[in-house]
Amino acid sequence: MRKVAFVIGIEEYLDKNINSVGFAQNDVLEIVDTLKRIGLAEDEITTLVSKGATKTVINSKLNRLISSLTEEDIIYFYYAGHGFSKDNINYITCYDTLLDDSVKTSIALQDIIKQFKESTNKKSILFIDSCSSGLPLDTSSRGLYSHLSEEELSKFLFDEEGCICFSACKDDEESHSHQSIKHGIWSFHVIQALSGNAPTALENGNIITPASLQNYLSIEVPLTLRRLKIPGYIQTPWMNGALSRDMLIADVGHIVNEKKQKKAPIVRQLKNAIISSVKIESVRSLSGFVKGSHKVPNEANGATQRFIENISKNEIKDIVNDIHNGLRKYLKYKRRDIEVSLDMGNASISAPHFEYHVEVTIDQDDPSKVTFHEFIQNISDGYIILSDAFNSAFEHGFNSIKFFFQDNISIKDTIDSLEEIDDSKFELKYDASYTKIEINIDGYNADIIIESDKLVISVIRPVAPKILLPIIEDGLKHINSKEQLKMLPLIGEDDGT
Repeated sequence: MRKVAFVIGIEEYLDKNINSVGFAQNDVLEIVDTLKRIGLAEDEITTLVSKGATKTVINSKLNRLISSLTEEDIIYFYYAGHGFSKDNINYITCYDTLLDDSVKTSIALQDIIKQFKESTNKKSILFIDSCSSGLPLDTSSRGLYSHLSEEELSKFLFDEEGCICFSACKDDEESHSHQSIKHGIWSFHVIQALSGNAPTALENGNIITPASLQNYLSIEVPLTLRRLKIPGYIQTPWMNGALSRDMLIADVGHIVNEKKQKKAPIVRQLKNAIISSVKIESVRSLSGFVKGSHKVPNEANGATQRFIENISKNEIKDIVNDIHNGLRKYLKYKRRDIEVSLDMGNASISAPHFEYHVEVTIDQDDPSKVTFHEFIQNISDGYIILSDAFNSAFEHGFNSIKFFFQDNISIKDTIDSLEEIDDSKFELKYDASYTKIEINIDGYNADIIIESDKLVISVIRPVAPKILLPIIEDGLKHINSKEQLKMLPLIGEDDGT
């Protein structure tokens, strides 16, 4: 069985009246590298970029490639460039397309798909990053002067098992690129998925199916548009073709395993860490507090804690419902994947890759206030914490992470060792109880605390997990730069997990 690919990217056009397509060449280069990683040989990939992608060359090389295929072969077709529709027929442009004679100088997408349908091979996978509308005023959109027709493609691919087409957006939308990622946004996420960098695009943690890829793209592309603040635009990826049960886009298990073997300590150590956030509210602000009937506590004890738990029931319920809905919406967990437990003053959600908890307690120092403590623990896959889907589900963020030691340490002995550090940027703080050590590092904007059983790193304001983790990793690098701290027995550091 051969795996072959035909990859086209047109960033610049011979007709200068046709705007350039932002980062199309970059998309192609990355797609080619990604296809190699999933098992395609270099000599089985035909790559045509800008000047090399004339109508004659595309037709000639594609015809020859398709005619060489056998029944068991797989072909991947990728196109990045301008597209349009005329009389309900879709066209992709070529380097030598002329704006005033676009139909005759472009290629009907239907003709290409027809070749795939009539070919000997039974599996063709198309990626089209050109579906858009309107005359492009800049290079950030990939339309020409009319839109690709989703209806035409849907009818043409209906009931065509083994031939499937992914496209960047609906027929009344534009496909966008962005300077910050130097890619088309949809193509960027296709690359992320095929590179094994998108856990939510995988089934069973190792394979990409049409459904899993489309689900991932339909979530991540709109999220990226919002995150990059591309105003007023909607981009809805779509897919067409009749799906067979055994249809497979790619098996990226070997890539995922390689990444796990090389993963950074911060990801490895998340398995035994707790990520948390704390929010403080006044007792009076709780929904169950009744003015005139209830009194604000003036001390913290069992009775006032039970009072707080009773009047904060709605808050706990709302918090856990928001998280539950986010897990279903962004991580695509189903009902059977999630176990919710709701109790007085606390709630928890058990999910496939982690456990979420929230609890409310009366403030020990100021009983007129309460603390809502949210935390993630028992993390089985650290990469899920870095995913866009997880970060969307927990958009309120976290501000602290605790790494637990394999064995308890002596705080006094640790202080004695740390005081041997001769570094003016490294400051220690501790009191006479010797229960914890605070470390201040000049230029590092996070707090580091060492206790007998754990290392705690925290920031002032909650931030998204994928923003918090690099800050934490930087803190660990500061710690590991000192011989006296390298010996801290962090779980996960050397266990190979």
